Parts: sequence; C-alpha cells; structure tokens
Amino acid sequence: MAFHLPSSFARQSTLPEDAPPTLRDTLRLVPQPPSPGRWLLVSVAYVLLHRLLLAGSMWLSLEEGYSLWYPPAGLDVALLVISGPWFVPTVILNQFLVIEVWLGADSFLGGMGWGWTLVYTLGQGIVYGGVVSLLLTSARCNARLRTVRDVSFFLGVMVLIAPFLLGLWKMGVLEITGRMDAEAFWPQVLAYTIGDGTGIGMLVPVLVVALRPFPALWWDQPLRPSEGYQRVARPAQLLEGGLLTVVSLGLAWLIFIGRAGAALEFSYVLFLPVLWLAVRYGMEGAALGALGVNVTTAFIVAPSDIAGTNPYAVQLGMLMVTLVGLFLGAYVSSRRRTRARLERALARAEQLDAMKQTMLLNLSHELRTPLTMALGAVEILHEEAPPDHRPLTSDARTAITTLTDTLDQVVDLTRLGTGDLAVVLGEVDLGEIARRSADDVTAQAATKHLRVVIDTPSHPVRVVADEDLLQRALRPVLENAFAYTDAGTVTLRVAQEDDTGTLAVADTGRGIEAARMATLFETFAEEGDGYRRRHDGLGIGLALTHGLVEAQGGWVSATSTLGVGSTFTLRFPLASSPEPAVPSPHPAAAPHA
Repeated sequence: MAFHLPSSFARQSTLPEDAPPTLRDTLRLVPQPPSPGRWLLVSVAYVLLHRLLLAGSMWLSLEEGYSLWYPPAGLDVALLVISGPWFVPTVILNQFLVIEVWLGADSFLGGMGWGWTLVYTLGQGIVYGGVVSLLLTSARCNARLRTVRDVSFFLGVMVLIAPFLLGLWKMGVLEITGRMDAEAFWPQVLAYTIGDGTGIGMLVPVLVVALRPFPALWWDQPLRPSEGYQRVARPAQLLEGGLLTVVSLGLAWLIFIGRAGAALEFSYVLFLPVLWLAVRYGMEGAALGALGVNVTTAFIVAPSDIAGTNPYAVQLGMLMVTLVGLFLGAYVSSRRRTRARLERALARAEQLDAMKQTMLLNLSHELRTPLTMALGAVEILHEEAPPDHRPLTSDARTAITTLTDTLDQVVDLTRLGTGDLAVVLGEVDLGEIARRSADDVTAQAATKHLRVVIDTPSHPVRVVADEDLLQRALRPVLENAFAYTDAGTVTLRVAQEDDTGTLAVADTGRGIEAARMATLFETFAEEGDGYRRRHDGLGIGLALTHGLVEAQGGWVSATSTLGVGSTFTLRFPLASSPEPAVPSPHPAAAPHA
C-alpha cells in the first residue's frame, strides 16, 4: 500500500522522470551549505550510529582483522550521498576519534602517532568524498538509485573501486609505519575491499530507499515525479518478510553449521530470498533482502567459530548476493516505472482522443445548421442572379457543398472511432449504386474530359450492406480517381466472385508508389512527393472508406501500377448467401509488376 506525503514534505518535482540530470542541472541544484546547527545535529547522529555499527562489526569478526562485513563504511558513504560533501570533515574527524579514543593505543591501529593517524583517516574522507562527488556530478547519477544506470554506477564505483582505492591508501600507511608485513599487503587490501564493499552495498541502498520520501534530508532536494511517497507494508507483506527471514536463518544454519564439515558449496541457496524479494518488490525488496541475508549469515557464522572457515569465501559470497540482488531489483523497478509511465500516457491519450471526438461532433453540429442556411440562400441567389453573376454563385454553392461533404467525412470518421456509427444492413444492388455514382460525377468528368465507364453484369448483384454508408464509402475512391487521373477513363465495374459481390473503381491515372501501399488506408497518409499539393485534402478519404466498408462487414483492397493506373475494390457478402460471414479486413494488395 502506498500513500503520498503532505505537500510540505514532498516538494514539487523539477527533474525528469528517468533521464539523469545534466551537469548544468546538478550545479544549479546544489543548495547552500547546511547551517551549523543542522551540521552538528547530523554529525552527532552519525557518530552515535557509527559507534553502534562498529561494535557490531567487531563482534561479527571471524578472526583478528577479518570482519565479515563492515557497515560503518556504508554509513560513511550514505552520509555523503544523502547529506552532501560538506560532511567530509565529519567523516575524517570521526575516523580519527575512532582510532585515538574508541580503539585506543592498545589496538592494531593505535600508537601510530597523531600525524600518521591523521594521514590514515584522511583517506576515508578524500577517497569516499571525492568519489561520491564525481559520481553525483560528473557521472550525473541520481543519488536515490532509481534506475539500472544509477545502480550500475553505484555498484561498480562505490562498492568495488572506491573500497579498493581506500584499501591501497590505508594498507600503504600501515606498511610504511611498519605495522604490516609486505607479503600481507595484497591479502589485506583484498579483505578490506570486500569488507567495505559488502558494508556499502548492504547498507547504503536500504538507507537511500528508506529516506527517498524526505527531500529535506537530501543535499539535492528536488524530486522526480515518482518520488515523494512512502510504501507501507501490508500485513501479508510483513508475514512474507517474516517467513523469508526464518528461511534465511534456516538456510544459513544448514549451510554453515548443520552439515558435517561446514562446507560452503551450497551457499548459493542464499540467493533465493533476495531474488524473490527483488522480483516481488523491485529495488526496495532487493535492498531489504540483501540486508537481511547479510545480517543473518553474519550472525550465524561469526559466533560459531567454525574451524577452517575461509573468511574470504564468506565475504565474497555475501558480496555477490548483494550485487546480484541490487541489479535485479533495479531492473524490476525500472521496468515497473516504464510500464506505469506508459499506462499513464495511454490513459492520457485515450482521454485526449475522447475529448477530440466530442469536440468534432459538437463542432459538426454547430456548423451544419449555418451551412444548410447558407446553401439555401446561395441557391436562391443563383436562381435570381443575372447570367454574368451566376458563375460566382455557382462557385459559392460548390464551396459550401464541398465544405459540407468534408464535415460529413470528419463526423463519419469520428463516429467510427467511438463506435457510435449507426449501420442498417439490407439488400443493396451494386449495379444501381454504380450507376447512381456515375451520374453524380458526370459534371466532374466533363470538366476534366474524362470518360466514365459502367461495367455491370446482366443480372443484379445484391449484397448485404448499408446503402447510405456504401455510397459514402465509395465517394472518396471516386474523388481520388478523378483527382489523380489527367486523361483516359474511370471505370465502375460490378462483378460476382463466389459468395461475394464486388464494386471496383479503376482509373488510368498515374498510379501509387509501392512504398505507400502498406499505409494506403491509414489516416493522414502522405503521397510521398509533390503530387498531393496539387490535389489538397485532409488525408482521411481512404481511411474513411476502409472504416465504412468494414463497419458493414465488407473489406476493401487496392492494386496499382505506376504510370498505368489504380484499382480499388469493395467487397461485400452476397445477399443470397445463407448466413453471410463477416470477413476480416484484407490488407492492401501489392502493386502489379
């Protein structure tokens, strides 16, 4: 269950949803340094928590110098990632106090002297502080670890590279001061890298996920649209988490204690709880799962004093569980955000489409009455006008009729989209439709000196269709035939093929390019060259034909040859066929060779 925080906590989003911030955005968003009071409060809370985690890591050591995991390093990185680079002095000062005061002169690190101790502790702030600053600015990573890219950079740089660099720094100081043998240098660097890396990979994602909803705690306070909320576990989820904890404890006990010899060859089973939580709950589940498996493993292994246990193997296994779990969690979260974004975009598109269709229907209703009145007035003026004025009134009548027809096409296309088109099926004589349509275009044919040919069989071809819709579907095909034919004939051919009746319109025009045939019946399909500009239109005619024919249970197809002409064929089930089937629409046919 998720709830949104009050607006005072969840600030206005100012960054893109998934795109990383640009360097300019990052620099623009860097706030002023924290006030002395806030710096002191955060520093004190950090020091106290650091002491607690340090004591726990020391208790969970397998042997001197080998801690299974080092969560204080994760706390150092989390402080710098969340609160900003102004807390680098806090990290350095805390490390100095740990060595000189908390551990004391009797410890392995004690007795180096203040100078070398300061050099030793400077590495903590310089390496981790510098790497975090580069990661968040130059690499432009989102500190909240929201995407696979962010998690990849974090795991690669902060979990692997940064601990290795700091290990080189600190082990180098110990070797220079004579507190470590040269042959132990690289094993200690490896142990330090894995221990700090495990602590960082285990603790930082949990703190980052838990503190996402509270921008006031972050140094880059602006949020993404999906941030500013907090997930609250339902009882079923709490039960699931409890069961997984018990399973993790049982698996760790069985792997490290319950079997004779305490071998590690079955430690891969510990991946299962983390993978389950990552798939179920994304990055949040992966972070909590990695923390749970690491803690339960450490609490099982460390106090048991298992003979012959290789600390490197245990550390490396815990690190691999953390890396794999976080990668999978980031991927799942990213996919879910993408899906949610697509669903929101689809819902918005559907809403806008509904608004558009409503607007078009309302607009047609508002325009139809004045157009009808204007046409009536022009008809009267045409009858009473002097002969020399009649061409003007005739042009006005043609313009109003064209506008009315265009409005009818827009309304039909809109109703097809909403499913509100009324279809009344009955027996229709295709020959009669062809002859009536030829009479309607006689004047247009005479203007362009084109010949209209009607080719019908001796017997009627009756089909199941809506007579009015059939004529409206045929009109754009005829208009295109006359528009794109400069000389020759336009033929209306009626035929019967098996259980279907066909009405074809063939012209001797320029033809259609092969590349356009696949999108011929789509809305606003382009011609592909300058020919469309010679015959302006809305680009919805053939799409309307396709939709109107399909609405009646028919289908339409087209063939064309450049320089020869095009043929559009409308097919409908014969009226004499018992229970005429409604065929699926056929795609546009390929042009003739």
